[in-house]
Parts: sequence; structure tokens; C-alpha cells
Amino acid sequence: MSWTLGRKLGVAFGAVSLVFIAALLVSITFTGKADRAWDETLRLQKGADGANLQIQGIRAQMRAQARLAATLDSRFEQDFEAGVALSNRGSAAVEALNDPVVARISSEANKADHGHDAAVVDDLFPAAEAGDRDAALAALAAADEAVDVILAKAETIGGHIGKRRDAAVAEARDATSAARRYSLLAAGLALVLAAGLAFVLIRGIRRGVTTVLDRLSGLVDDCRELSQAIDATAAGDLTVSIATRTQPIDDLGSDEIGRVGEAVNAIRESTAGSVDAYNRMRVELLAIVGEMAGAADAVAGASREMAATSDESGRAVGEIAHAIGEIAI
Repeated sequence: MSWTLGRKLGVAFGAVSLVFIAALLVSITFTGKADRAWDETLRLQKGADGANLQIQGIRAQMRAQARLAATLDSRFEQDFEAGVALSNRGSAAVEALNDPVVARISSEANKADHGHDAAVVDDLFPAAEAGDRDAALAALAAADEAVDVILAKAETIGGHIGKRRDAAVAEARDATSAARRYSLLAAGLALVLAAGLAFVLIRGIRRGVTTVLDRLSGLVDDCRELSQAIDATAAGDLTVSIATRTQPIDDLGSDEIGRVGEAVNAIRESTAGSVDAYNRMRVELLAIVGEMAGAADAVAGASREMAATSDESGRAVGEIAHAIGEIAI
């Protein structure tokens, strides 16, 4: 499989996308944990508010029963019932937590609660209605003893819920901080990966393009020298010798730039072949010109010898004519 630029970019995009998805999953995971922690905090806050209502209701009952015993005024019975209702509302919110520790403490307080109800409903109210102060005070003492236990248990429950709420708040804050921290870390890693892959791809493309441009520039120079040498040959100068200085491209990749490099190497081979052909032609022309020069020298020598022979023949004919003339005289 050839690694084209499209495939390289696709793989790089896929890798960056996977890292971003991982960062998103990390963020969602820790954000969900933080949300659950905050939900638990809200639930515990409702329980803490219920515990406070429970304590307020108990104290309202204590005030009402004390005033009832002191004044024997039956209208304080209504205040007592209002305190009971307030306390019951708080108890319902506390019980909604389904906390085993709260359930155990509430169970321990049930006996005191039953004693308190008996002291108030069965003794204090009838004594107040009958105007029996001594009986009312005795019932108040029994009710106070029971309510002290109930109040202590309620405060213990409130403290326990408060500690759980504080721990939940701390956990929620830690989870929120972790979600923010890991989200930023994952996003940072994704950005670093994206920058690294972009750097590698750009560097590879730039290196390939630079190499191709360098070889093309060298081929332009080789072709210019070849053209000048051919012009010199046409003008009769056979002394110009040229050589290809452009080197082939090594380590060709399998992408589009690698294919361009293969084409450039093919053009270089063709140019080198043309240069070699020119050099062979120049050498052969020099040889032919040399042979023609040698033949011309031989013809010139033969002509000179023929001229000398003609001169000797002329002199011989003259001498013969002169001798014949003398004989004729």
C-alpha cells in the first residue's frame, strides 16, 4: 500500500480525532462523577436541613410544654402540636437519606420519644386541663428528661449528616477539579499530537518539494549548457565539452511527491543521455575533421610532387631541344 499524501493526512486526522474523543470521554467521565457528587451534596443538604427542622421542632415542643406547665393555658397545646408537626417534617427529610447510622440513632431515640409522648399527652395535657399544677410540673419533668435524650440524638444525627455533607462537598470539588484538570490535560495532549503530526507532515512535504525544485534547477542549468554547446558546434567550435552535474533523487517516497521525484529522475536520465550523445558526436566530428585534414595534407603533398616532376620534365625537354638544335647546325 502506497502512503499517499491523502492517506497520511487521513491517518493524522484520525489520530488527532481519536485523542480528542478520548479527551471528551475523560471529560464526560469526570464531569459525571462531579455531577453525582454534587447531587449527593444536595441530597445531604436536604437531610441536614431536615435535621435542623427536627431540632427546631423539638425545641418548640420544649417551650410549649414548659409554658403549658407554667400557665396551665391550653392554647400552648397548639404550639406543642405545631412543634411536633415541624419535627415530623424534619424527620421525614432525614429518613429519606436511608442512612444506617441515622436509622440506628433514631431507633435508640424511639424509647425516649414514646416516653415523651406519654408524659405530655397522657399526663401534662390532662393535668393542665384539670388545673393541677403539681401534676403538670411532674409531667413536665418527665417530658423534659425524655426530650433531652431526643434532642441529644437529633443533634447527633445533625452532626453526622453535616459531616457527610462536608465530605460530599469536598469530594464534589475534587471531582470538579479533576474533571477540569484531566480535560485540559487531554486537550493539551491532543493539541501537541496535532502540532507534532502537522510538523512531521509539513517537514516531509517541504523536504520533498525542496529536493525536487533543486533537481529541476540543476536540469535547467544542464539543458542551458547543452544548448550553448550545440550552438557552438553549429558555429564550428568542437572544443566545448559538457557534463551532467544534477544528481538523481534518492529515497523516493510512495506519495505524490515521490512520483514527481521519479519523473524528475526520468527527465535527468534523458538529459544525461542527450549530453552523452552530444559528447560522442563532438568526438566523432573531431575525428572526421582530423581525417579530412590529413587527407588534405596528402593531396597537397602529391600536388607539390607533381609540380616538381613537371619542372624536371620541362627542363629535360628543353635540353633535348637544345641538343637537337646543335646537331642541326
